Amino acid sequence: MAATTKATQRVAGLLLIALGVGTTVWLWGDALEKGSFLVKLALLPPIMVTMGLAMLLFPIDKDRLLAEHGVESVTNLSHYPPAWKVLMVLGVLGGIGDVVALRYL
Repeated sequence: MAATTKATQRVAGLLLIALGVGTTVWLWGDALEKGSFLVKLALLPPIMVTMGLAMLLFPIDKDRLLAEHGVESVTNLSHYPPAWKVLMVLGVLGGIGDVVALRYL
């Protein structure tokens, strides 16, 4: 992710949340109607929502990133703040939970 302004990251976070929620609504509606769903697609919406939340609530600070890691943009997992890492794990777990819930419809 390129380190952009905090305002831009927050707007992108809102868009990502909206996309994740919209995809969830569509996916569940389709699964209820047709009785089937795409497993790979079901993993994505919770991850989109949690990463959107990370961008909205904890935008990457370019100056702090430069001071702490000597880079201007995130290039590996160690550059992300702890809150982002927690949200990444929650997103993956949410995606797995989404797939399990859809399987038992």
